[in-house]
Amino acid sequence: MLSERRHLRTKVEKWWQRQGWYIPDCFLEHTRIAAFGRAVATRRYEDALFLNYANASELRPIWMEYTNSAFSSHSPFKRSLLQPIFYEKHGKNGGLVSKKKPLAPIEVNRTKKISDIKIESECSLVEYHHDLHSHFKLGERSIIDFSKFYGQFGGASCYYLAYLSLFIAHAVLFEDYHGGE
Repeated sequence: MLSERRHLRTKVEKWWQRQGWYIPDCFLEHTRIAAFGRAVATRRYEDALFLNYANASELRPIWMEYTNSAFSSHSPFKRSLLQPIFYEKHGKNGGLVSKKKPLAPIEVNRTKKISDIKIESECSLVEYHHDLHSHFKLGERSIIDFSKFYGQFGGASCYYLAYLSLFIAHAVLFEDYHGGE
């Protein structure tokens, strides 16, 4: 199995070279990677679940950010960055009571890059979510901004082939398409 994986890694890397693309260093330096791609790494249930699965699989968790991505009010995840939901307490019947915490107006930020959005405390939206993320007990911080990587392909519809090819032999992709927390 290991020899097959090495062969696949070599094939993918040669294919990337022929395309004129680069493979991010973290995929070349490490061999047991769990990857989770989001516009910004934060601390949500899906992030905690990813971390638990990566640790149980003895993989190094890496959050692949795309902070140069444009904010979109149509994306439930991106909307949740500006209006995160926090669970405050248990209700009378034992259920969780939650509260939405608006950080900045959605309409004002509709076309900005996520990295350019400031919240009311004047810190960046990215800094705010990194602070939340820092509450995970990770050891080595494993957030990597892949904006340059994604930028080499143009728009989102152009990078999926390259993005998905990283997970043939270089890492395990953890993804969740159910649309929210």
